[in-house]
This record gives sequence, structure tokens and C-alpha cells, in this order.
Amino acid sequence: KQFTFGRSYQVSDYVVDMADYISRAHCVIFYSEKNGCFFVKDVSSNGTYFYNGVRLKKDTFIKVDINSKISLGANTTVLKVGVDDESRLV
Repeated sequence: KQFTFGRSYQVSDYVVDMADYISRAHCVIFYSEKNGCFFVKDVSSNGTYFYNGVRLKKDTFIKVDINSKISLGANTTVLKVGVDDESRLV
């Protein structure tokens, strides 16, 4: 299952912020049941970053650990990749 995060209801599954530094479709988070792990792909104009400031390679799925923090654009919008207590992707 994969979900797109961004600032447009038309092209994103989840709208995380309406700020200009967030692209309409900013990143895609994919959970691989086969591998039991998450992957993140940057599809933005302004970049998607690991919380330590390292930029993800554009248009490439990168494996991330559960509870990893991903910053969108200007580093003020942060997503935490994981599963909640009811086994739902968060």
C-alpha cells in the first residue's frame, strides 16, 4: 500500500500542510508487507529530507526504519513513519 503526502487534495492522499514549500504531491510512503518495511520517495520540487538534514534522492524509493522522521521542504513539517497500536500505517 502506498500513500502520497502533499498540499493538494486533488493529487495527495493526505494533505499535511498548505505552505508554499510543500509541493502539491510532495512524497510517497510505501509499506512493503513482503519485506516488512517502509520506503519513501521524494516527488517534490523542494526536497524531502531525513530528519538529520540528508536529502532523499528524487523519484527513488529509499528504505526507512520504522519511527524515522522525514522532513518536507523547509524542515518545519515532519512525518514520522510507522504503524500505530491498531496496526494502521501512520
